[in-house]
This record gives sequence, structure tokens and C-alpha cells, in this order.
Amino acid sequence: MRIDRPELIGLQVASWVGHVLGPLGAFSEGFPLAIEKDGIRYTQLETVLWLCRCGLTPYIEKLSEEVDNIRDSVNADGICEAKINLEQIKGFGTYSGLQLEVDWKSPRRKLCDITFRALQVLHYSESI
Repeated sequence: MRIDRPELIGLQVASWVGHVLGPLGAFSEGFPLAIEKDGIRYTQLETVLWLCRCGLTPYIEKLSEEVDNIRDSVNADGICEAKINLEQIKGFGTYSGLQLEVDWKSPRRKLCDITFRALQVLHYSESI
């Protein structure tokens, strides 16, 4: 998350064997909590969840801002409508993916997955 040392941004703290190997690979300095595609900002929900689970929300301003964005995206029916990088959470595997529904053929299934993970973020960040 440091931006004061540009020489460290992008530095991998794990081995590369065609993909990041090791538990710290996702936490290289300079990794984003959101990405931008076609002028739209998308939350990296999996990354935000990991950091919130570590109890880092009070210590990282950008993480706190992302949690606020997620909280503000929950509608009156309790559904999270935040713009999420779906590629990061789609599927489920040993190293990545948060998808719980078997498929996302209906929009409701996708929203259920996003809402469940958003509630986890809010819980671990002690925002609810």
C-alpha cells in the first residue's frame, strides 16, 4: 500500500512460476484496492476482504475509503450494488475466487455473492 517508495511498487515478495507462488504474492507493495476500466472504478473485493480480515481498516486510509464505498453501495433492500471487479471473485479455487453460487446465469445469483462478501467486509472492518 506504500506509495512513498516508487522503487518498491510492483516488487513481488514471492516466487513466480507462471503465477505468483506463496501466500504473500497478493500483498506486494503498490497493489490496488480498485481498478479502472473504461472510466469506471471497480473495487478489488477479494483484496479488500483479505485486508479487513487482518484488522487493517483503521490503519489504512485507502482501505477505510473502500469500505465506506462498499457500505454506501448497499441499497434499502440490503443488496450491495458496488462496482466490483468480477474477474477477481468469479470462480472458486485454491488460491482465488469467492464465488459461492454455482453459476451467475441470473443477476440475482451474482448479487447474492457480492452482497455476502460485502457483508463480510463490513463485519471485519467493524463497520456494521
